[in-house]
Amino acid sequence: MNLTENWGQKHLHRLKWGIYTNSTQDYRMASSEIGGNYHRLQDQNLENIPPDTDHLLIFGNIWANRQEPPVFHNPAHLHLVHRLQYVFWDNPALPHLLYRGAWNPEGYKNWCRMTWNWTNTTTNNPPANRSGTDRINRLLKTASGGAVKHWHEIIGGHLRDTRLGKTALLVPSSPEWHHYYQKLTVEQWIQKKTSVLRDRGFDVKVRSKPSRQDREGGAGRLYQQLDNIGLVVSEGVGALESILAGVPALVGDWAPAGPLATHWDDFVESYNIDTPTADRTEQWMERVLQDTFHKSEIYSGSWNG
Repeated sequence: MNLTENWGQKHLHRLKWGIYTNSTQDYRMASSEIGGNYHRLQDQNLENIPPDTDHLLIFGNIWANRQEPPVFHNPAHLHLVHRLQYVFWDNPALPHLLYRGAWNPEGYKNWCRMTWNWTNTTTNNPPANRSGTDRINRLLKTASGGAVKHWHEIIGGHLRDTRLGKTALLVPSSPEWHHYYQKLTVEQWIQKKTSVLRDRGFDVKVRSKPSRQDREGGAGRLYQQLDNIGLVVSEGVGALESILAGVPALVGDWAPAGPLATHWDDFVESYNIDTPTADRTEQWMERVLQDTFHKSEIYSGSWNG
């Protein structure tokens, strides 16, 4: 099996962003259009979920399929309010896996995360019954032809303790994300964060999200832009990427940095910012990597084994 070929091609799963139902425990990620057991939820309306549904699949940005009117169901409400079991599929919490390197020469979207009942790995979910670090290391070694033996190598070689500084970098998400999840514009989010941080004595810079092409090619990777940055504020994987580079992070409810980052509300109340050690980061990454997969695993269904 060639793990560096393009496993991100749509014809391999024929799924579109949005919600699917599955009445079985067959976890192979494939649309019913090509013989899979994931069926598109009619009109993306929760009232149309069949009564025999075993679980849902939420694939990516559930408002973003341009062939249908935009519909947004808050993933938190799906489980906490509607008591629905779902798996969430999106890009990996370790973004380096999608960058070009010996493990991914063309920068294909060959890696992903699969998390139950939330959009990211959280401390609320028990550890999975599978390896994280060891499994990912084996896959990286295979994909790179032996050139990469440990995931540390794709982030620069080693973990480091985080150190807080007085320059904060704001890393906003997409305008759609802020609109649907927070009812804010990007500008409002920036203004809110900037006001508090400056009041606490931080200099503030804002990072514009680069294109995927720039991130793949190496010019737009966040960890390369952290010189003289002592704090990152992010709602997404940028928080974890910064911590892996030695910079602490402030987050909201949806970031995958888990116990390593400080929640924005806690910072506002206490002024405190956590600065995790390399050992703590290593421990959390084992849990994150348990929910991280090469797409060959999700097409075979072995990801949930």
